[in-house]
Amino acid sequence: MVKYGKNNQGKQRWFCKDCGRIELRKRKDVTQKKYEKIAQEWLEGYLSLNEVAEKYGTTRQNLTKKFSEIPIRVTKGKQKDLPQELILVVDAKEIEKDEVVLIVYEYISQQVIAWSFQKRENYASWFSLFVLLKKRYQVKAIVSDGQKGLQKAIFDVFSNIIHQRCIFHVMKFSLGKLTRKPKTEAGKDLRNIVLSLSSVYTEREAFQFQERFLTWERSYASFLKEKSINPLTGRKWYTHKSIRSVRSHLKNSLPFLFYYVDDETIPRTTNNIEGGTNSSLDERLRRHRGIQKRFKRLLVSLYLLKRRKE
Repeated sequence: MVKYGKNNQGKQRWFCKDCGRIELRKRKDVTQKKYEKIAQEWLEGYLSLNEVAEKYGTTRQNLTKKFSEIPIRVTKGKQKDLPQELILVVDAKEIEKDEVVLIVYEYISQQVIAWSFQKRENYASWFSLFVLLKKRYQVKAIVSDGQKGLQKAIFDVFSNIIHQRCIFHVMKFSLGKLTRKPKTEAGKDLRNIVLSLSSVYTEREAFQFQERFLTWERSYASFLKEKSINPLTGRKWYTHKSIRSVRSHLKNSLPFLFYYVDDETIPRTTNNIEGGTNSSLDERLRRHRGIQKRFKRLLVSLYLLKRRKE
């Protein structure tokens, strides 16, 4: 085959001396890279698939077909320098009904250092990720929302490190149970105690919070034990379930609430992920809702890599 001029679109033509055939040649690797680039542009940008197709003079159906044929890869970006001891903020983000991404953010260097796609957020999924992190890094502290499986995985893998509970998650759970206008005096008093948690910054304020809560618990001990009874069946249950639930939640959280008071390098919330990462990721997933699972995974990975470089 020898070169034989160009067609009206400026593409190289080739001529076969043996059979006299004239044809255009396409290199598969070039075509693949082209569609990988278009797919990445689509997932990282604001245009819909129809708008991207129009931009490149093709159809949505053709792009969907091409994207499904190519093995789209994610090239790992360069990581910022990490401190000797890491402070991790961890959280899970649901991207489909049967798909979550576990995200690990390093607080001091301000970057996402790891993520893992799992069917659900539970002990096994967090445990496997933490085992890998422990082999690779020296971890000083972990900040989390206190999800049960996550909490157990932290204790099993990182038994001797600080585990700071996110105070805003504690407040969110408690205020949701108590409602805005509790009907009982116990509920009103407990709600005021929970609201004061956001103002705790010093060791003295942390001590005062604990004292207020313990005093409340002693004052309403009999109230919390009250039971109701079904006159027909004789079945009994605690009358004030919601308030008891908040009491238990605060008691279980207290040992892990105030590490940030003594160490300013430890954040007291998971906002670095929830506000700084997940909220923007939510917007991207909404923009590309309905896409295949593998493209959602690619979208999430591209986004997290981009945040690492910022």
